[in-house]
Amino acid sequence: MQQLLFIFNDIIVIFFDLFIFTRLIILKKDRLFEKVLMYSGCTTIILAYFTAVYLMEIPASIASAVCMSIPSFQLFFYLSKHKDSRFFLTFCFVDSISLIIAFLGRYIGILSGNTTGNLIMLITTTLLFLFVIYVGKNHFKKYHDLLEIPDVGWLDMAVTSALIYFGLLFFAAYPKPLIERIEYGPAYFVFSVIIISCYIVFIHSILKTKKINDQKKTLQREKEIYKIAYTDAMTGLYNRASYIEKVNAQREELT
Repeated sequence: MQQLLFIFNDIIVIFFDLFIFTRLIILKKDRLFEKVLMYSGCTTIILAYFTAVYLMEIPASIASAVCMSIPSFQLFFYLSKHKDSRFFLTFCFVDSISLIIAFLGRYIGILSGNTTGNLIMLITTTLLFLFVIYVGKNHFKKYHDLLEIPDVGWLDMAVTSALIYFGLLFFAAYPKPLIERIEYGPAYFVFSVIIISCYIVFIHSILKTKKINDQKKTLQREKEIYKIAYTDAMTGLYNRASYIEKVNAQREELT
């Protein structure tokens, strides 16, 4: 029974991890086939993990890499519209958040004791993911808009995200699994807060760049409208409307 609870907790983490990524990814083709492939692929990943851990008794760390991380990366990379640093940033971001939530759920479960700890672990993990989805549901579309901006330092942020992701995995696994080093829980929590802060800075940086790009587009449109209104389309010279405006401006200066 205890083993099933641990496996079910892992499945909850995998399910929400995949779900969040389906909300953040932009499909290269928004067709029924791609959506069916995406959701059926996610279902296969969950079933494969359960089969590997529960029926074949493969260690969870190996099953997670073989049945979840690698297949999900390949699946979403194939379906994604952006096959560049934007994809890698998103992938590392979602997996990092999932790792943090999985740790918090497990940590709170251990602190709660052996009797009800596993149940509390499941409830905590589920509630944390639901909270993330509730807070983020209004921002998924905005994130899609940000992904359409081609040059905001995506490569630098993707490299940093990959290092953050590796740091989380390394901290949680070396020199032995973190659940066997429960005294390091507060340090891991502080590290997680720092990581979330870094991602918040990334998003604010992208938003500022988007605002600057929008202002540039507005100015460009205004220049085009001005050119249409005050120049002749054939010769490119100033037209009558421009002449009248300058005359009126000079009269106002004289008066």
